[in-house]
Amino acid sequence: MASITHRGSAVLGYENAYHLLRRATYKVTKERIDEFAALTVDQALDVLFNFNGANFNEFVDTEPRRYDTGETIMYPGPKIVESGHEEGEKRRSVFGWYVNEAAESSTIRFKLSFFLHSIFITRAASSYLLNYDNWSLLLIYAKGSYKEFARKAAVDNLMHAFLNNNLNKAASPNENFAREFLELFTITKSTQVGADDYTTYTEHDVQQAARVLTGFTIDFTRGIIDPDTGTPTGSHSTRYHDTGNKTFSHRFGNQTITGATTDADMPRELDDFVNMVFAQDYTAISLARRLFRFFVHGQISSEVETDIIQPLATYLKANNYNLELGVRKLLASKHFYDEDDAISGDENKGGLIKTPLDLFLQTTNLFRIQYDTVAVNRVTNYRYMYNAGIRYFSKTWGVNLFNATTVAGFVPIYQEPDYDRQWVSVNTILSRYKLGVSLIDARDRVSNSNSIINGQFNAFEFLENSGYFTDILANLYANPTGNAATEMPRLMLRILEITLVKPLSTERYNYFYNSVLLGGLSETNWAFAWKNYKDGSPDGGDVEITIKNVFLALLESPEYQIF
Repeated sequence: MASITHRGSAVLGYENAYHLLRRATYKVTKERIDEFAALTVDQALDVLFNFNGANFNEFVDTEPRRYDTGETIMYPGPKIVESGHEEGEKRRSVFGWYVNEAAESSTIRFKLSFFLHSIFITRAASSYLLNYDNWSLLLIYAKGSYKEFARKAAVDNLMHAFLNNNLNKAASPNENFAREFLELFTITKSTQVGADDYTTYTEHDVQQAARVLTGFTIDFTRGIIDPDTGTPTGSHSTRYHDTGNKTFSHRFGNQTITGATTDADMPRELDDFVNMVFAQDYTAISLARRLFRFFVHGQISSEVETDIIQPLATYLKANNYNLELGVRKLLASKHFYDEDDAISGDENKGGLIKTPLDLFLQTTNLFRIQYDTVAVNRVTNYRYMYNAGIRYFSKTWGVNLFNATTVAGFVPIYQEPDYDRQWVSVNTILSRYKLGVSLIDARDRVSNSNSIINGQFNAFEFLENSGYFTDILANLYANPTGNAATEMPRLMLRILEITLVKPLSTERYNYFYNSVLLGGLSETNWAFAWKNYKDGSPDGGDVEITIKNVFLALLESPEYQIF
């Protein structure tokens, strides 16, 4: 049976550490896998939830700052001036900043910020600062209360702009935001059991929620600062607010929320509405299911529903929907590591398709892609992260980050019954396979623009200097004749161990080993070619070719799409 029971105090080991890092961060490296392998799950989660650095609650500046050091990241500073449209360049720089920070972050913060964004969808505004304010909110609540985040999102300037709540006035109600708050963001729609009745809420509830939200609008001056987060927030006025009482349907126990008649009382009325929604059991169940599908597996069996979802939902609700507590409980469970039955590793390891961000950023870190860091050249760093991470790659693969085309967001996040399996489709599969050649050539082959992307994968440098293969290569150099038969298969297995999640079939292993890695050479000849290369002989060129080919083949393989 599935079990949310804590896995205990045993150290994670290599396989479990790799699994946890893949699911919880974008920064997966050999050094981090080795570090986490020696930790218990609680120690590992302590590291992942240690959000040290600049305090977002104190962020009141008009310029974005790095989340970890508080350093001003853009202006004043080197400006990107290509088109002459400074605001547009600033906006692209903020996109690049976010992707770079996600790549560099050693915590779960950016994974959870994307989780929040994938539900509370927004579309980027022309003002880069409104975008940054919204993204800051995501980062603040990555370990906070989902309930409190929902309340803050309800008055966020970018959210108002995206879902037209600035048009929601007592004299002419606009239901857009109210509908999505119930249908997509919190309690979610269940089975329709009658006219305008979706089991969890009704059309009448949407209308009443819209009345609660009248008069909340955008503050383009960014002059109103939320005291809890330190971020700019929207404004509100009873001039446009429906001050009458709001009575909800039987789905909410026919609860009546007293209408606010003063500006000062409007936040209280909104609090009452949010409290009512989050008091419902189904709101907690909805969040538990979303966390499970995001971190564990896209499919929820009846067994998982009973043994994982229900107790996790109860736990979340009892702890004010605290994301850190809920995610820690899930990621520390026996079920997450496939340790709740006699067959280890058969369900969840390799049970998810990589999201576009996982595919790009984890590849960037794991294979030590060479690009300018912020410290080396901030401008080229942001340009690379924006162009490669969003404009060319992620957008082509189905995540136009912070620019979703529909209010529902990204299809693989919300669309049943396939969920994450839809990251791979007839529209994306071929372009996903082109990631490897794009990084090796340092050109965009994914969206076929052929543009230079300023980031490159040097496969042979990775083989020599990553630290994964030091012992094997030393043995091959020391005794090519005597060690080739044992060390060459070890080299292949080590490459597979760091690249793929699940063991290959014999047929697939033979293809990668014989046809690609050896590339027509015998094991001994390959070992001598390696020795020749290290000794500076021109006869070592075959080794460079086969190493490039084997990594390219693996990055282009269907097996690389899962994690």
